Amino acid sequence: MERRFSKQKLLAIAEMCDVDVSLPLKQVVSEVISLLQRLQIPDASKVVDASPHQTPRQSRAPSSQRQQKTLAASKDKYQRLEQLGEKGKEGTVYLVQTDAGEQFAMKQFAKTKSEKTLAKEAALLGKAAEFGIAPKMIEYDTNNNFIVMEKLDRSLFEIMRDNGGKLNKGLQREMINIFKVLDRIQIFHADPSPLNFMVDANGKLKIIDFGFAKPIDIKMEREQGTKEVNMKFMPFGFILKMKEFVEPATFPVLLMYVSEQERAMLGIEEEKQAKLPSVSRPKKVTLKKEVEPPVASPPQRRIRIMPPVPEKRKRSVVKKSVRGKKK
Repeated sequence: MERRFSKQKLLAIAEMCDVDVSLPLKQVVSEVISLLQRLQIPDASKVVDASPHQTPRQSRAPSSQRQQKTLAASKDKYQRLEQLGEKGKEGTVYLVQTDAGEQFAMKQFAKTKSEKTLAKEAALLGKAAEFGIAPKMIEYDTNNNFIVMEKLDRSLFEIMRDNGGKLNKGLQREMINIFKVLDRIQIFHADPSPLNFMVDANGKLKIIDFGFAKPIDIKMEREQGTKEVNMKFMPFGFILKMKEFVEPATFPVLLMYVSEQERAMLGIEEEKQAKLPSVSRPKKVTLKKEVEPPVASPPQRRIRIMPPVPEKRKRSVVKKSVRGKKK
């Protein structure tokens, strides 16, 4: 079977295979042919200009080569033991083990993950891990598209499933603390799925998967009208994602940070005061007041007031002499 590649496709293969494309074209072709032969690609020596009607099978060949290289490189240092959880859109998490017997969790990303976005996710994960709210990052590789991190015990979804959909208040408070720390270090996680919360061996809650996370900058603060972007969206988002499985009232701690408008969206009505049964109006009852006996006043003593004694007037000497003569 004849396999044809265009010059652009050939250069793309060379870049993916770490072949120096600045070399002369003949040397690049020789390097690529040698590599394809080692990968046991049939008719690898027939590299000519492609016809305009290239089949999809031919265009998928370089992708498979890059995937083989990625798997081979990751297995050199880490041995895969089993898959952890379900396969995600961006990648799959595996339990891996080193030659020293240390076990970690490796997130192997799809080949479409760019080096820039992987480096950004690793940086945000590492920053959150420094504050104890995310698993410790061991290393990441942008060439082979993987991040190796601390292995956690169980996901929050599994814990709730085993508890009949209930989430104890202690874990709810830890979740709120994670959101507050994320706001303080200016990272918006943006994915409040219960699968993105896990507990470690000590039962401490941590958040994972920073694929949709982004730094909180001034533009985001202005758009959202707050610096606490996680506290604005994450409690409500978590309850909304779980509404299909459990009642929102199952999360009383998270509901404390949900606005009235968001409560209405969740179908939670404000508690109304209970109506009292209608009864006849009772008759007015007047109570007789007991009349206290009067306090007896002490007996009063009548006091006689004597007028002052008038002074005796002195008789006039003239009148006295007149009276004596009359006698």
